[in-house]
Amino acid sequence: MFGLPGQSLDDFRADLDTLVQLAPDHVSAYALTIERGTPFGADVRAGRLRAPDDDLQARMFEHAHDALAAAGFAHYEVSSHARPGRRSVHNGLYWTGASYLGVGAGAASFRPLVDGTGVRFTNPRATDTYLRACARGQGNPQPAKVELRSREDLEQEALWLALRTADGVDRYAHARRHGHDPLAPAERQSGAAFCERAGWLTITTASLRLTRAGVLFADEVAVRLA
Repeated sequence: MFGLPGQSLDDFRADLDTLVQLAPDHVSAYALTIERGTPFGADVRAGRLRAPDDDLQARMFEHAHDALAAAGFAHYEVSSHARPGRRSVHNGLYWTGASYLGVGAGAASFRPLVDGTGVRFTNPRATDTYLRACARGQGNPQPAKVELRSREDLEQEALWLALRTADGVDRYAHARRHGHDPLAPAERQSGAAFCERAGWLTITTASLRLTRAGVLFADEVAVRLA
């Protein structure tokens, strides 16, 4: 985690040095996000806590990329770094729209349907509620939330999730799965052109990929391609 209150770039460098010495196969590096409805969020609004500085967070992100690359890690997704052959298979299911089952309190599952739509369902977040249902022999309890996802929803998710990966969006595979090129909608073409001019997006006939600078603006790119 980086961008923590009071954390300096030197602090983060030292943390990364220690981490590399532990020789893990996979590293997830996340910037702190201040969420509403949390103690951090309340402290920031009240002025008791200073929100993370965007420029400092960007420098930390880029340092993580360089330091982990030098240690043999590939930066294969915005927040994910892995040694060769050690990418997260589980997370890859999320990014490719595959089916997955979440087990445990608050866990989410997804099931694609034959008509091109899908359903996402989430277990109760309260641990006590989840455990009581399991004790009654129900296995996973009834979902606390069920979302039906349209073809359009899933196509949009496929686009922005693939863009978060180093592989980017395979335009041919996207067209086969969703029935059209990812840049077919006129408004999306306009957004993609803006991102390309800004230096955030590389567009070829075969793929769409975030540039190194674009990774820092992944959420902005996703909004402009919505």
